[in-house]
Amino acid sequence: MDAWIIVTFPSVRDVYVDGVRFGKTNTMFNVQLGTHRIDLDVPRDYTPANVVALIDGTPLCPTVIAFRAGLTGDHDGPID
Repeated sequence: MDAWIIVTFPSVRDVYVDGVRFGKTNTMFNVQLGTHRIDLDVPRDYTPANVVALIDGTPLCPTVIAFRAGLTGDHDGPID
């Protein structure tokens, strides 16, 4: 079953879901229903370093994951 997500960031970046490039920021896309780790592509100048969240949104009410510009210092190496 699919769920819908929007990952927000001030600029366009690739979005990684569980280490796999999956979409772009600021656009809606679908992923499998469930808990996923969300990251952005390099440069790693954003916060939080990643988000682990239950993705269960619908096209009318997608799950929104927000990243902000700025570095927290807790990024843990390259994206898988």
